[in-house]
Amino acid sequence: MSWLRYLLEANIYLGVFYLLYFSLLDKETYYKLNRAYLLCTPILSYIIPLVQIGSLRSSEGGRKVVATIIYNPALHQNSQTASTYFTVQNVLIYGYIIGTAVMLTLFILKISQLLKLTQAQKSLLHNKYKLVKIADTNTAFSFFNYVFIGTNVSGADTMIRHELVHIDQKHSVDIVFLELVKIVNWFNPFIYLLQRSLKTLHEYIADEHTAAYENDVLTYSSFLVSNAYGLSGSSISNSFFNYNLLKKRIIMLNQKRSGNLARLKYLAVVPISMGLLCMSTLAFSKSYGWIKIFPAKNSANLQTPPAQNRDVLKIKNADTITRLKLNTDKRIPPPPPPAPPQKVRSPDLVKVTNVKLSPASSKNTKSGDVVNLKLLPSSKSSIDSKPERPIAIANVKLAQVSAPSSDIKSEVNNARATATKRMQQKMPPPPPPVMPALGPFEALSKYVGRNTHYPARAFENKIIGSVIVQFTITNDHKLADISILKGIGTDCDEEVKRVINGFSGTVNADPGAYKLAVTYYLQGIAAPKTASADLFKKDPSFAGEIIIMGYPSK
Repeated sequence: MSWLRYLLEANIYLGVFYLLYFSLLDKETYYKLNRAYLLCTPILSYIIPLVQIGSLRSSEGGRKVVATIIYNPALHQNSQTASTYFTVQNVLIYGYIIGTAVMLTLFILKISQLLKLTQAQKSLLHNKYKLVKIADTNTAFSFFNYVFIGTNVSGADTMIRHELVHIDQKHSVDIVFLELVKIVNWFNPFIYLLQRSLKTLHEYIADEHTAAYENDVLTYSSFLVSNAYGLSGSSISNSFFNYNLLKKRIIMLNQKRSGNLARLKYLAVVPISMGLLCMSTLAFSKSYGWIKIFPAKNSANLQTPPAQNRDVLKIKNADTITRLKLNTDKRIPPPPPPAPPQKVRSPDLVKVTNVKLSPASSKNTKSGDVVNLKLLPSSKSSIDSKPERPIAIANVKLAQVSAPSSDIKSEVNNARATATKRMQQKMPPPPPPVMPALGPFEALSKYVGRNTHYPARAFENKIIGSVIVQFTITNDHKLADISILKGIGTDCDEEVKRVINGFSGTVNADPGAYKLAVTYYLQGIAAPKTASADLFKKDPSFAGEIIIMGYPSK
């Protein structure tokens, strides 16, 4: 899953940033800069995977592509579409969720314990802080605006002064922030080292301010040694007693201050960040690179891909528009537009003008009479819909006028409306299209469609054709033994293999060997026959075809 890959990538960068701190900055006395570094690098570690350098994506060439995915209907119908099984990915997901839940529960318990302590009897200190005395204990620690001090400690004033530095410097905010980061990254050992380094920095800062108030570093160091043993507070608080840090605290109190040139070491974070950004762009095939910087030069002159059809499911991702074409043996056409109402001609009432009578009947006919007109069976004449066209009719018989001319027109209009209504009632509305299931290769096909690019060299040389790749689905439904059966060269084979090797998901198909085609087309060039046209019928292990359509610049 993409979020697992994102989490893993961010934790790799977090480890790199901490190693830089440990090797270059840990011994420096610029405590505020070190504190800012330790707080900002976890955030930076999560931002870098989201950023991509467009100019480094040479395989994209700054060109848009449309990927059309064609599935094998027979294979999808015969394969299992859902099953319950244990896979490595499922174990990782469930294990991570359980670990996160445990860490979150522990964090809530620690907060609740401190909240209970705040309910004890407390007094106001310096009209600003809240002092809580814990009876019969030898402890001293602080949390936000509260100072907790045991009644059995000696030198309580110095300890309180030390804890007030933690409060003024907002060190509790740092600890809570890193606790939340640790809940998400509980599996990363570097987050525990980073949290310990930050707490050590807090003690360095508090010791420095307290020793400056005492005006005697040696006396304060002796005070630390004499009070080395005591009860430490909660892990999410700043505790005065920490025997493991005692030696480091005394060394840093007496260490010479770092010079101005030492600040140049902090600039090392810039090339390290740029290097990690380049690695994120080039080494990871992913769909979460949402932010693009330094785009390719020709990205502004791209031709817009054509509008998608109604039977197409689109997935948009960065510069690639993936079009998932639901291909089946029986294509479901879009519903036809409603037919315009047909003009209905009354079978009995017809308006005829400029009637020409045969010579035998013309003597008994008066102009303006309404007559019944009957066509002879042998007549080749017809009544045309165009108005005012003369018609030759034979054997006309006179009849009585049964209604005025306006009534006849009204009856004609009523007959037409009735006939039109009946025709519309007989025509049922078109049924909505039923989208077929995509089958077990859906995740793999979508991944290939999103992440496959048209190599720049193939684009420039106008290389088109199909790359046939073969892979094996193992018993835990993972991909293995990926190889190219048929290629077209010019970096296309390597691009297809790179993308499929980067797929870390599962395929819910029966274990065995399968084939997949990735076909490269270019707009404006006659497309060859698709690989799926023959392989769907000849090879039952053929899973489908992904068509990568490139759109050259104008």
